[in-house]
Amino acid sequence: MTGYLERRAGLLLDGTAKEILGEPGKLASFLSGTHLRFADDKIHYWQALSLPTDRVVDAFASIPFGLYRLRDGMSGDVERFDSYLARNPERHLPGLRSDLACSLADESGSPFLPDFLDRFPSLRDDTDTLAMMLRTLTGRERFRPSARTLDDDALLKAIAGSGAWTKDLLLGFANLEEIPLRQPVAFAAASTASIRKAWSKHPSAAAYAALRLHRALRFAIVREGTREYVELDESFRQTLAELPGGNRVLRLLKRISELSIGIASEKVAWTYLEGSAKGHWRWLVHSSLVSEPDLVDAFVWFAMGSLPRETFNDVEPVVIEVLRDADRWGAVEELSSADEGTAMLRAGSLLRRRRLGRLKTDYLINGDDEKSGS
Repeated sequence: MTGYLERRAGLLLDGTAKEILGEPGKLASFLSGTHLRFADDKIHYWQALSLPTDRVVDAFASIPFGLYRLRDGMSGDVERFDSYLARNPERHLPGLRSDLACSLADESGSPFLPDFLDRFPSLRDDTDTLAMMLRTLTGRERFRPSARTLDDDALLKAIAGSGAWTKDLLLGFANLEEIPLRQPVAFAAASTASIRKAWSKHPSAAAYAALRLHRALRFAIVREGTREYVELDESFRQTLAELPGGNRVLRLLKRISELSIGIASEKVAWTYLEGSAKGHWRWLVHSSLVSEPDLVDAFVWFAMGSLPRETFNDVEPVVIEVLRDADRWGAVEELSSADEGTAMLRAGSLLRRRRLGRLKTDYLINGDDEKSGS
């Protein structure tokens, strides 16, 4: 008798589930709290009853954090369910991105971001997901809500795990100003990870990110005065040395480290150099960059946007020279198309002077600084 009643109850449940297949919200609510087991094209529930996997996934994807709850309620081979999601991104990524937006906004009931990403590793290779996290981080540059569960460290850790870097996303991340000052350790970890992952695909952007990270670490070292940040910089340099062609960037970093970048109490070689020595510095930089187009781009982007006025006045001559000799004016045109910022204004000025024929290049790197006034 008991077996008969169980079979009848199962049939009724199965009929109910199939009746609401076309109503995703009701179907997800019906299945929530039941023991579900994934079996490729079917998801089993209430003993041996089953429904098409695609329909169940669509139903849960249509409600807030539905796929998160579905996965957590899955018994048996969760790895196979993860593989199914990875094979069918169009069925779940839109819903997951929506859930991620709620998690980033710290909405009530949202899962902790690292936990959410751990459950859905396909998000780590999704460009839209990375862009969303970076927008959130950028929004915190000037505004920090007083009450939130998601801190910068957690967000930076999530960003560090992404493999979806594009050139524009990497440049935007490298240009952050306040986050590196507030969270230098977490930022350095995320930035180093991004450089490593973008190194081959986006060499100019990766080299620029390296220059920017070096700058951030210099600020941290001078401000904090602790061995921790010195060791962090040494670890970063070791990472660069292990990358293919990384020594080229290290050589440029060495030259950049001789410049004053606006740190009031930092002692650098540049403040002690006379004009002819600065001319020799420009010659060294020109010699090392002229046959390295990706480094030319990185150096130009860095000089235009990251150097204080006095230093840029000294460095602009070699910027002009390498742009002319390497024919990399596209790097300047990219900067000039931005909406605002120091780099945009300097790039626009440089291009305008070029169009008017007012770029002087006869003395720029030969050390004859009486003409240049350096």
